[in-house]
Amino acid sequence: MAQYLYAITSAADPLHSLVGGLQQAPIYQVTSDGLTAVVSDWTEARLRPERRHLGAHQDVLRALLEQTTPLPIRFGVISAGEKSTRRMLRSFADELAGQLERVQGCVEMGLRVQWSVPNIFDYFIAEHPELGELRDEIRAREASGNIQHQARIELGRTFERILEQERERIDEQVCSFLDRATKEIHRGKARAENDILNLACLVERGRQEDFVARVIEAASGFDANFSFDYNGPWAPHNFVSLDLNFEES
Repeated sequence: MAQYLYAITSAADPLHSLVGGLQQAPIYQVTSDGLTAVVSDWTEARLRPERRHLGAHQDVLRALLEQTTPLPIRFGVISAGEKSTRRMLRSFADELAGQLERVQGCVEMGLRVQWSVPNIFDYFIAEHPELGELRDEIRAREASGNIQHQARIELGRTFERILEQERERIDEQVCSFLDRATKEIHRGKARAENDILNLACLVERGRQEDFVARVIEAASGFDANFSFDYNGPWAPHNFVSLDLNFEES
């Protein structure tokens, strides 16, 4: 029977009353070398990333997080069966134990900081007069029929340079507060032009309220043109790197 994998935990952590997994299949544990793989049986030929499957995967991780610190496995990992799962645990025992030690007793908290303005370019022109001067010079020349392709490219580059400088400045300012309440900070890529920070923070379970207080303290230094949105707790996805190659194991 194939097994769908949700997470790796320490065998020393007993797990109780876990929610049903994909297709509401019962969750059970496969243990070897001091490690436990949290799995359910899988009988289908294919697994599609449908909302119901993704939701079930996350529900199991949330239930695990209430009881222990899991190493979350990405969606869609299936082993050929219990023998294959045990072989994987033995083959990667040292790596998995090291990663469990790294995140032990912690959760992941997220923080997204954005410019909350109708038009990010207009906002930066108001904040940085040199951008407005470049834009006005281009408009004046084009009004007389002189198309300014290269000048527009340079304007775009100047805007991107200032945008990145502002992101770096704000990153330093915000993280000076978060450093007091976090073990590690992972910086994700900006998804949109008005994104400033997309942070994942590894926080000790007992310091979640302290983390929120630090976010509020950091946000108090910014005006209404900025939005701070924190979320969590989550399993520590961004602080775990699992490449479970069942063929190698």
